[in-house]
Amino acid sequence: MEAYLVLACNGHSSPSSIIDSGFSYCGSIVNPILDLSKIEYEKYDKVISFLDGTCGLFDQIERNRNKVSNIINLLCKTFFIIDDSMLKSIQMFMHMHKRCGFYLLLITKEDFECLMK
Repeated sequence: MEAYLVLACNGHSSPSSIIDSGFSYCGSIVNPILDLSKIEYEKYDKVISFLDGTCGLFDQIERNRNKVSNIINLLCKTFFIIDDSMLKSIQMFMHMHKRCGFYLLLITKEDFECLMK
């Protein structure tokens, strides 16, 4: 499947006032954390079933912070498709963007490329 599992944040800025237009802390960030086309053949069906059936990511965006964390941990510790280095980067991202609100999303590679333009 030509798609990415993406971890992204909503962005964060202070409210605008009469005097200023608000202060931007984060303009929203999108990070592909898993290329579905690169999942090993032996793991592919189980991972896709997990992302679709258990997580519902083929139908919706997951915005619940605890669910996002659990999904990522399972991809790392149960399916072994996210390595420790990537896990540390993801954990740092989630810590840094807690105030922005972060989410997981499945997106086709084509749509991702359009989004990044």
